[in-house]
Amino acid sequence: MATLHFTVDYYAVLQISDEADASTIKAAYKRLALAKHPDRNRALNATADFQKVQAYEVLKDRDIRKYFDAELPRIRHETAGRALATSKSELNCAFDGQTPQFYEQAIYVQKQKLQDLTIERATLIQARDVKFQEIYKHTLAVRRLQAEEDKAVGENIDLNIWYSFLRLRRYSRSQQEQRNRVAALRLATLRDIKDILRDLTAQRDDMSAKILSLDADVLQVSDKIEQHKQAAAHATAEEKYRQQVRKRQDAEERAKRQREEQLGKVTAEGARKQKEEQMRTEAEQKRKRQFAKAQARKQRERQLKQEMEELTRKEKEGQRHRDIQQRMVWEAEVRFAKERHRLTKAERQRADSTATSIRTRGQE
Repeated sequence: MATLHFTVDYYAVLQISDEADASTIKAAYKRLALAKHPDRNRALNATADFQKVQAYEVLKDRDIRKYFDAELPRIRHETAGRALATSKSELNCAFDGQTPQFYEQAIYVQKQKLQDLTIERATLIQARDVKFQEIYKHTLAVRRLQAEEDKAVGENIDLNIWYSFLRLRRYSRSQQEQRNRVAALRLATLRDIKDILRDLTAQRDDMSAKILSLDADVLQVSDKIEQHKQAAAHATAEEKYRQQVRKRQDAEERAKRQREEQLGKVTAEGARKQKEEQMRTEAEQKRKRQFAKAQARKQRERQLKQEMEELTRKEKEGQRHRDIQQRMVWEAEVRFAKERHRLTKAERQRADSTATSIRTRGQE
């Protein structure tokens, strides 16, 4: 036989336990084949599901099933690994860069799902326990009926020997018919109970498979919750880091603005002081120029006054000299006139008045 390589858990596909018997496998196959056949199910993945249901081809063969059972731990380990890797990949793709609130909402949703799965699992376990009790009760009934059948068969053998010995044909025939009717009823009841027991076993196995599937779902959801928690913690740390970065940037920006404002104030103060100094310098220079102009004007006024005074003095001096000369001339004329002829009284008065005026101007 060629080497077989399995990658799918066919027990999970058929939703049965790995201890199911051939009849349970066949019943599960018929049930799923009818439900998932492409002719009856128009869903997009119906064909793929129907191909998976063909796991019956593997499990119905005893030798292939033994080989498959030997590979089952590896298959389940690889399946769990692929599911976990897929889950992590989906989380990384779907939730990367999200906020902590997003992860908290995702955790809440997954916890609700986990709670629903837990309730469903507990309900199935309770129902399976009921099936176990019914199976136990019907198994006891089968054992009791089988014991009665075995006992009846032994009694029939003994009675047949005894009646043959006594040759009681007529009595033995009626008794035999009664025993046969009882045996037939017992066998029919035994078959019915075995059918019920087989159905109960199939239902129990179906529930066990669903419980196993729910266990896998619970594990997967728990892993998702843990991953969401880790992602939430990481997102919270990133959010805190971003807040710290923003605070540091804001502080740096405020410090920069303060430095710029301080520099602006210093620059403005320097410019103001420089302008004030320039204005003071200009005012001082203007004051000096005005002072120099005033001094120059005063100097010119003094000089002009001195010149005027000098001119007035010179003019007075000249007038005095002229008056002196005129007086001298007049005195000379007077003396000459006196010497020449005698002056009249009016001429003497006029001469005296002129002399007085000349003396007065000379004194001034």
